[in-house]
Amino acid sequence: MSELVASVEVAAPVGTTWLALTDWERQREWIPATTVRVVSGNGRSVGSRLEAFTGVGGIGVTDTMEIVNWEPPVRCTVRHL
Repeated sequence: MSELVASVEVAAPVGTTWLALTDWERQREWIPATTVRVVSGNGRSVGSRLEAFTGVGGIGVTDTMEIVNWEPPVRCTVRHL
């Protein structure tokens, strides 16, 4: 199993940053050609499932994920299914 970890300095309060990062439907604003939606659960708890589509004109890939760790405002871990 691989793990990808990324860090970025952000000039905003941690709570504001957390809400932006975990606003799944708005991720298309900062991840090009990608739309994300919650497909089960509330998107803010362990067990919630997300679906991301990256592509153009209906041609692309779908990435299904499950939230496996939810520790606001510090950590959200998703498992790619």
